[in-house]
Amino acid sequence: MKKGAVSVCVAAILLAACGASGASPQSNAPIPSTLTQRGPELAQSGSRRAFSGAYAGSYTYQACNPIHGAGTFIFTGAGKVAFLGESNESGTMMRGIKVMGSDRGCRPLWGGDDTLQSSKNPSNSISMKLFEQHPVSFESPCGHKFRYEVTGGTGEFASATGKGVVAFQCIGDSQYSDEWSGQISF
Repeated sequence: MKKGAVSVCVAAILLAACGASGASPQSNAPIPSTLTQRGPELAQSGSRRAFSGAYAGSYTYQACNPIHGAGTFIFTGAGKVAFLGESNESGTMMRGIKVMGSDRGCRPLWGGDDTLQSSKNPSNSISMKLFEQHPVSFESPCGHKFRYEVTGGTGEFASATGKGVVAFQCIGDSQYSDEWSGQISF
């Protein structure tokens, strides 16, 4: 038998073993946990990936008052989010005042910044801008959804982009939780 014919026979046997689909053979062996963990080392650079997670922690809130200044919602917490794993959250939203000339009063929309930082590898963080989900103003961010846009980060996420929604819930006067959903590329 000629050398070329042997190669064709081997290729035919391999395709038949894979169901002629070109897929790799199936195995019932368990997948190593290092391959099932979601982390930056498994993401393909530049590909858009599902992004989700949740945090809980404490917050301070001050309503907007045209005389005393901007309304603020400052929050810090801990939780877990895709690609960062266990991580910390730190953010500030404001409902500012207009100070130019005599046009004083609360701006109609909340907005701000949020940073998610890996607990295991603090050099990895994701930075976001937060915006009200709907163009209808409300007094407090508690119980509302916000759009977010990923503006970058540090480490593996230095050139990150993405967008989605984060929903805030408040428990009493000082505790909050939030849930993230959307997409991210890095």
